[in-house]
Amino acid sequence: MKLESRTRSVIVFSSCAAFFALVFLFAAVGGDRGVSPDLLNRNLSPSFRFPLGTDWLGRDMLFRVIKGLSASFMIGFLSA
Repeated sequence: MKLESRTRSVIVFSSCAAFFALVFLFAAVGGDRGVSPDLLNRNLSPSFRFPLGTDWLGRDMLFRVIKGLSASFMIGFLSA
């Protein structure tokens, strides 16, 4: 029973580490896609190109969320 608990802990830790790594990777690869305005793509609803849609300045909401998660994780890691 102890081995199952340890195995489950390793799987959960590995999944969390992979999630953090993917967030930081996508934030680094995304560039300024969620920051710079693109007025031609204003207020678009979710689609294949913009999975969370765009805001009133045409910024991609998915990359804005990823950039925000990356900043929040970095602040959390530095403060811990």
